[in-house]
Formats: sequence, C-alpha cells, structure tokens
Amino acid sequence: MTDDIQKILEEKLEDIVAQKVVEHFREDSFKVIIGQLTESVVTKTIKQRLLHVDLNQMVLQATETEIKGKIQDLKFPEGSIPFSAIKNNEIAISNSQITGGVQKRFKSKGIEDYATDCKLTVMDDNVVIENTLVALNATIKENLEVDGDLVVRGTVPSNSAFFKDIVEGVVERLGDSFEKVFRQSIVDGVLHTVKSQGLDVNTFTVGGKSVIENNSIANNITGSNLQKVGYLKNLQVKGEALIHDSLYVGNGRIGINTVEPSNALSVWDEETEVVIKKKQKHTAFIGSVRDTIVTLGANNQESVKLLQDGYAQIDKLRIGSSRFSSAPTRPNTDAEKGHVVFNSHPNLGRPVGWICLGGNRWSEFGKCE
Repeated sequence: MTDDIQKILEEKLEDIVAQKVVEHFREDSFKVIIGQLTESVVTKTIKQRLLHVDLNQMVLQATETEIKGKIQDLKFPEGSIPFSAIKNNEIAISNSQITGGVQKRFKSKGIEDYATDCKLTVMDDNVVIENTLVALNATIKENLEVDGDLVVRGTVPSNSAFFKDIVEGVVERLGDSFEKVFRQSIVDGVLHTVKSQGLDVNTFTVGGKSVIENNSIANNITGSNLQKVGYLKNLQVKGEALIHDSLYVGNGRIGINTVEPSNALSVWDEETEVVIKKKQKHTAFIGSVRDTIVTLGANNQESVKLLQDGYAQIDKLRIGSSRFSSAPTRPNTDAEKGHVVFNSHPNLGRPVGWICLGGNRWSEFGKCE
C-alpha cells in the first residue's frame, strides 16, 4: 500500500469515526454534557487519539480475514480439484496430455526455439530445414548430394580417400598433358623466384658447363653484353676495347676521341691532334703531325710555341737566375741585375743588347760593325 493511499484511508477513517461518535453521544443520555462542547473539539480529540492507531495493519488484517472467509465458504463444482489439494511446487503435466496449438519460445534442456515461423519440418522420409544448417560436426553415413556449389573453407586431409580420388582423377584425365603442365609450373615457379629473389647457390651450370663458381664467373664464359659493372680491381682485355666512345685501345694503339688512331697515341680535341710516336730508332716524337701550332706552358701560360715551320718561340726565357728577353730600344725600367735584353732592331754602330746592372741602370754590350 502506497503512502498516498494510506493517507487518504486514514483521513476518511478519522472523519467517519468522529462523525459516528458525535452522533452516538447526541442520542445518548450524555447529550447535556456534549452540548457544552462544540462538535469541533470532539472531532479534534478523536483525531488525536487515532494518530496512535496502526490503520495500515488494521486494513491488512481486515482484508485477509475477509478473503479467507470467502475462500473457505467457496464451493467447487462437482469433479473439480479443491485449491487446498493443489501443490504448486510439484505440478507436472505430461507432454502426451498437450495436443494442438503453437508453443512460442519453446525451451527444454536440449532444445531452444527462437524462430518466428516454421523452419524445421520432420516427416517420415524427409527432414526439411528452411534455412542454413550450422553444426559443429556432421557425419553422413551414406550419400551426400549438393545441389549447388561446394565450398570448403578448411583443408581436405591429403591421406583421405576423397583427396586421393580427386588427384588420381585429375592425373588420369590430363594424361600426358599433366606432366607438361606440372613441369611448366615448376619452371614458372623457378623463373619467378629468380626474378623476385634470385638464386642462392655456389655453383650454377648451363648445359653441363659452369656459369658461376662461388662468387666468380666461370672461365669458359667468353661472351657477354654487360651494360654496367661495379668497381673493378683488375681488368684484362684481349683485343679491342672502347670505353664510353672516348677511349679506344686496339692493335697496339691508343686513341682518345678517335677509334682510328694514326700513331701509338693520338689525342683529338675537335680539329686539333697531338701524338706521341717513334720518330726513328731511339728517338721519340711528341707534337702534332698536322698544320698545328703546339704550345707548351704551365698555369695556363704559353711559355713555348712550336711553330709549323719548325721554330720554337719563347717570349720569356730564364737560364739559371738570369732572364733573357728582347726590345727595339734601350730599356728604361727597373729590372733584376743580370737581366739581358737583346736588340730586336740592330743597325751598324748599334749595340747587340743591354744588361741590367741593377735597378734602372743598363749597360750596352757588343757592337754591330
């Protein structure tokens, strides 16, 4: 019973009791005494007394007494079972006594039914399953017919009769073509491995002849079309060799920027050629065999020019510590002591040249007569 209901009952009972007491005393011989009191005082006094009464318990007891009386006086129809004879905790109804109807959410110790419509139909000659059958294991004693695709997500044991029959049937049906396909698959697998991972072997042979021995190319490999090699410690070439279309070696000659060297060493730079060759016995020639000036120098300075007419032109010459040069007139500049200047325009009575005595002091030497 809730607090709201109990409160309402208490208020109603207080009003009813107070009203009854007032009416009783009005009809009794104490009417004179009651007349001296107001009805409100009586009612208030009665309500205060009722505060000490457990009305809730009184209502429960009254309700229980009323229900027991009704049940005890209730007469059951003929052939029915009295309530007192029924033990709820021992009720058991046999399945043979249940016929017809649909039991929703049927459940027993080994069966749970959550289907919303018929999914399993059991007949004398067939068991029909309307949806997917899921089983941990299945044993088929006789034949298994599959009217669709057979999908095996696990593996088929290689020692099973099923697996062996499939393999033997494939081999028998393919015959000679099976050997070719099998052999080709092996070749393709090897080629794929070589392409993706290479071969890790010490010796590799082709046609019974070694191609690779340990980490070296076999000596019997005489031809190749290598496009790129790494760092070479030793290189021996028998015959002609051309490196990057720039260096040619062959027939006892070396050519730079030419594959047809005319001498032991021929160096071409556009239209200019410099050669090194044998001039005659015990004599070597370094220069150019063409109409070309050959310049010798250092630090990109032209020190000596070898002219086409066979002359050598030296603009600056030092012998020991003395310098030699030429001029058409007497020098008038400071120079090192011992510097010799030859007269480039000699005449009769003119000096052959001048020699520096230090600073800007020059002395004539020789005389043209």
